[in-house]
Amino acid sequence: MTLDQLTVLHTILEAGSFRLAAESLHRAQSAVSYAIKTLEQELGFSIFDRSSYRPTLTPQGKAIYQKTKILLEHVKDLRCLGEQLMMGTEPEVTLVINAMTPLSWITEIFEGMEDKFSVQCQLQIESSVSSMERLQEGEADIVITDVVNWSENLEIMKLTEIELIPVCSPRYEKMPKKERLEHQDLYSLVQIVLNDGSRKQPVKMAGVLDQTIHWGVSNLDTQKEFLLAGLGWGLVPAHLIEKEIENQELYPLPLSTPIISDVNLYLIRRRDRPFGPVNQYLWSSLSNRIS
Repeated sequence: MTLDQLTVLHTILEAGSFRLAAESLHRAQSAVSYAIKTLEQELGFSIFDRSSYRPTLTPQGKAIYQKTKILLEHVKDLRCLGEQLMMGTEPEVTLVINAMTPLSWITEIFEGMEDKFSVQCQLQIESSVSSMERLQEGEADIVITDVVNWSENLEIMKLTEIELIPVCSPRYEKMPKKERLEHQDLYSLVQIVLNDGSRKQPVKMAGVLDQTIHWGVSNLDTQKEFLLAGLGWGLVPAHLIEKEIENQELYPLPLSTPIISDVNLYLIRRRDRPFGPVNQYLWSSLSNRIS
């Protein structure tokens, strides 16, 4: 049994046919068939049920395939590790973060980077959807986001929880002056909403009340300015408006029931890409922030 035979087996099942597997592996279809035939001879049983049109695993073949998937993942990890050990310091790293990420974390990590590494660093603050797009397209090394496309090729850690609180300015005169507000008290008012998506896939931030009037903005700074101007109410990360609440420029709405629970932020990178020392330093430093 060879690694090549197991790779061929895995590719056939992933591609859906011997022909497509041959195309994927850039081999003749006869070579793919021969690899499986010799594997079956070594094992002493059939891996595929050849009575059906498409490749179908026998019960014994299913057991082999499951073990094959695990083995090939380990092989991929070993190859990635080998590439990491061979490479020196990366010329450039790109970290993409959600706007809700506490910037104090990032600045503390970047302090001393100049003394440790000679490298170009790019920090981008983008929407959750576009940050995942950039990661999958290879344009970002590490992302911090609240929107996760769960996949086997991603390493994902829950980093922290961000408290979103509903606030408005005393200047927003339409807000009812009541000791306790119900959700329906907000339905006729303007909710300043963060449109947190890409141009391909626009989405609204969690906690949007469907019954309200929505005024969409593209970033948290604009949302806060709209709120301070008394243009409506909105849900904002608590750590971003501590000063404004202390100065009574904004105040938390006294809702009887919460609109949304805390939002999770995740630390994500791809498993199938080699990580140099700078990326590993950033990943380890951010991992230490897990709460």
